[in-house]
Amino acid sequence: MSVARSHDPVTAAELERHEMQLLWLAHTAQGLVATLPGMAAPPLEPLSLRECEVLRWSAAGKTADEIGMILAITPRTVAFHINRCIAKLDAANKTEAVAKALVLGLL
Repeated sequence: MSVARSHDPVTAAELERHEMQLLWLAHTAQGLVATLPGMAAPPLEPLSLRECEVLRWSAAGKTADEIGMILAITPRTVAFHINRCIAKLDAANKTEAVAKALVLGLL
């Protein structure tokens, strides 16, 4: 995958302006590659109902603060549940955990 283009070179200012989108794209691509057939195995320990709920809201693009408000829990508790999902799904990050959970039909 490349973000290069055939005309004018990409400038440092342009890269800085789009850094978050590029980071998201890289994490998403990494997570999706991990979900190719044979790459995603069901978790050894099933996700709890709360973990699935938190991961579902994360998949919808909600922040920890927003999820905390929706579920009446603290952002720290949201982060705890996300980290448990990452560990249980053997994911590198939240994006990969969401992708794996989707492929496995957990969300």
